[in-house]
This record gives sequence, structure tokens and C-alpha cells, in this order.
Amino acid sequence: MKEPFINRMFPELNGPPWEPYFKKRTENVVLFSHYERLHDEGYHGDACDVCGREECILGECEDYDENDPEILEIWENRKKAQNMTLQDLIDSLPEGVTPAQVKFSLSIDVGAMSVNGAEISFLYSKQFEDDPEGFKKAQDHYNECYRLYEIERAKYDKWLKEKEIKELEEKLSNLKK
Repeated sequence: MKEPFINRMFPELNGPPWEPYFKKRTENVVLFSHYERLHDEGYHGDACDVCGREECILGECEDYDENDPEILEIWENRKKAQNMTLQDLIDSLPEGVTPAQVKFSLSIDVGAMSVNGAEISFLYSKQFEDDPEGFKKAQDHYNECYRLYEIERAKYDKWLKEKEIKELEEKLSNLKK
């Protein structure tokens, strides 16, 4: 039996809902963002070029499934980012947002001794209204998911204790022999 983790059981949850996200506010909404790492022989903190995972050391990819949806999504996003044109960006604008409202942001990721990479983002400001019902729904959804997680966690803990008892009983029976 695998140990249950709430973020694996419910990947859409990033913790309990945060009430300020449901209050009236103005936020920047990112249309497109791309981070380009600059490869430096001394810097090994980047993800593998093949599978996109940071666990792979120096690009030596561990076993992975080429049909894994996670890896396919990484590859698809890379293709999109490499072939993105300004017209694609304009076509992706939501209704009511004009190209004049889109801002451009460039961030340079500077380490202690070198430049590690750069991120380019296109964003626009959006006004969000109060949404108390949305907060209540998000809170109810989180509570229900957390309740299900606690049930699975209790099953796992019980299974783990039974396994440990069984192992100890086997050791004891071996010692008696």
C-alpha cells in the first residue's frame, strides 16, 4: 500500500483556500511565460533536457515512459514556447482585452557568480469582484477532500501498524525457534 499524500490525491489543491483571493482585487494575469535556463558547467540545478525532471543528474535521464502524460505535456509546452509568435499571443487574448493592455516583463535570474537564466512574460491587469459563494464552495471542496485524505491516511496508518506487528511477531517466532 502506498502512503497517501493530499497533493497527489487532489493535485488541484494547493492547500486550504485563501480568503483574499475571493475579495475584490486587481491582479496581473499571465498570458504567456517562458523561462530559459542558461547552461553553465558549474550550475546543475536545472531540469533534464529529455524528461524535464529535476531529479535527473546532469541530463542523464532515469527510466521514464515516453507516453507519460506529464512528460508529454512538458514536451508540448516546450514546442509551444519555441514556436510562439506575436500573432499567437494576440489570438490568445481573452474577450475584452486589447493588445494595448498587454504588458511585457523580463526577469533576469542572477546567482551569486553568474546569470542562471531569464524569464519573459506577457500579462494584463484584471479586476476581480468579491466572491463569497466561491470562497464557501472552495472551502467545502477542500474540507471534503481533506476528509477523504484523512480516511485514506487512517487506513494506511492501520495497515502500517499491522505490518509492523506482523514483522515483530515473525521475529519473535524466529527467536523462539
